[in-house]
Amino acid sequence: MKNKANEGQASPVAEKNGLLSNDANDLATQSIDISSLFGNNLEDAQSFDLRGIGSSSLGKLLDALPIPALMVNELHFVVFGNDACYSSSSLERNLYGMPFTDLVARSENPPKAHDMFRRTTAILEKAFATREPQRVEAVLQLGGKRIWGRLHFRSVRLASQKHVLILVEDMTLEKATQRLDQREGQRVRKQYRELSAQVMQLGERIKEAEEQLKGERVAHEETKGALRRAMERLKLQTVESENLAPPPAPRRQSTLAVMRT
Repeated sequence: MKNKANEGQASPVAEKNGLLSNDANDLATQSIDISSLFGNNLEDAQSFDLRGIGSSSLGKLLDALPIPALMVNELHFVVFGNDACYSSSSLERNLYGMPFTDLVARSENPPKAHDMFRRTTAILEKAFATREPQRVEAVLQLGGKRIWGRLHFRSVRLASQKHVLILVEDMTLEKATQRLDQREGQRVRKQYRELSAQVMQLGERIKEAEEQLKGERVAHEETKGALRRAMERLKLQTVESENLAPPPAPRRQSTLAVMRT
């Protein structure tokens, strides 16, 4: 059973390596303190320039990541971008000092673009305010490449400075596949609706043809009955005519036959 006395405490390894702040609030909000990774180079935390992070152990670790990673300060300016930010796009190494919101791609649909911009900015502000991990999906414009990414925000402390580390999980292929499946599904559903309508129309036509055939059969039977009755009447009239006809006159003998007798 978990010891309740140890709840909310950092692991001894994390405390020893200085990866978590000694601030109890930071422990609760999972903020990562990277100050110790810079050793004695961190003389003035207020004016420390993170452009030198690339030569540090942290910078080398971030450069080794196969996905884009960005460090953003409290003013929402990019202070570091790893190698993947540049290798996956046509960007030169000019991300430093760029507003992070400038990387959020502008959509041809203004309402949709505004909503994406608003959600992404709100999540970034929430990551700074709560210092808790956040996540949002957005389209980033890195140079000439648009990336549909799942953005993972993680609070980072560098002495008294607050930053947010943003890891960009590339979902472009997954989203393209989803869109293709969606379009294919829409096409199949459209064809199904059209085919169903055609089947219904055909069913109505068959029903009408059956009703017409049924009517023709009834008319045919009535015609047959009328013809049969007419023939019976004709036959009866013929018999009656024969019965009412006078008997034939007796045959008269010729004069020559009388003389002979």
